[in-house]
Amino acid sequence: MADGDVVLDRAFDVEEPPDTRVSLFACEDSARPGGYKYSFQHYDPDTGQTLLRYDNAHEHPDAGWHHRHVRGGEPEPIDFEGLGAHLRRFRQEVTVDDD
Repeated sequence: MADGDVVLDRAFDVEEPPDTRVSLFACEDSARPGGYKYSFQHYDPDTGQTLLRYDNAHEHPDAGWHHRHVRGGEPEPIDFEGLGAHLRRFRQEVTVDDD
């Protein structure tokens, strides 16, 4: 794989709260800690409101590269132990029904 190669790109509806969605995206990026650029987001598609987002779009001064946003609050630092573990942690925080 090489920088820019997409390794995850999915979106699906979520049971709770009703009418919300999850969007998962990750691509190879050797310039970022952990080797990926990613955004995992649970949101309301009608309002655009973020319910939960994990991302490393930029290094946040108080939360570092790997951080989470909850309902528009300040970013909180989170440990990054690999893309798979990060995705599992995110999904544990979101009840998903992607069948």
